[in-house]
Amino acid sequence: MEHLFKTITIDAEVEVDLEEVLSKITTDSLIAELDAREEEFDNPDNRNEYHILNKLYSSPDDLRRHLCDIAGVGYHEPKDSLLNKLKDMI
Repeated sequence: MEHLFKTITIDAEVEVDLEEVLSKITTDSLIAELDAREEEFDNPDNRNEYHILNKLYSSPDDLRRHLCDIAGVGYHEPKDSLLNKLKDMI
C-alpha cells in the first residue's frame, strides 16, 4: 500500500507569559546561551533577563519554539500545557 503525505504550513499567534518564563530561567543560563551564540552587548549593564531574551529571540514565536524544544513537545502544544511541562521540569 502506498502512503501519500502532504505538507501544510500553519501560521499561529501564541501568547507567552514572559514574566512566568523569566521566573523559571536563570540569568546565568541565558548568558551562557548568548555566549554560545557569540552575541555581545554594547552595554554590560544590559546583561539582564529582558535584554538577553531580546537578543536571543527576535519574536515571541522564536521564544515559543525554543520553549517547546526544551519541553520536548511539538510547536502546536497548547500554551497552558507547555507551561505546565516546563514547570514540571524545574
